[in-house]
Amino acid sequence: VLDLADDLAARCGPQARIADVGCGSGRFLSRIAESRPRLQLTGIDPSAALLEHLPHRATGVPGDLLRLPAADSSFDGAFCIEALEHALVPE
Repeated sequence: VLDLADDLAARCGPQARIADVGCGSGRFLSRIAESRPRLQLTGIDPSAALLEHLPHRATGVPGDLLRLPAADSSFDGAFCIEALEHALVPE
């Protein structure tokens, strides 16, 4: 995730907007927040309780991978690491 953050900052500027979709308690956002202080971070997760644990610099938004609560072009980049298996719709 740090490589992604660096790439987005290089391409979009030091205040690039990054979303972690299915962020849980913000483990990956915390890593980015510690070392890339100017990036704008958003965590998206269906659990309001988990969103309360995001780093103070990250904005928590209730939502899920299949229905992102954001307009087109809201973020310069996004990642989803441990939530894909929870978003599958077999049918």
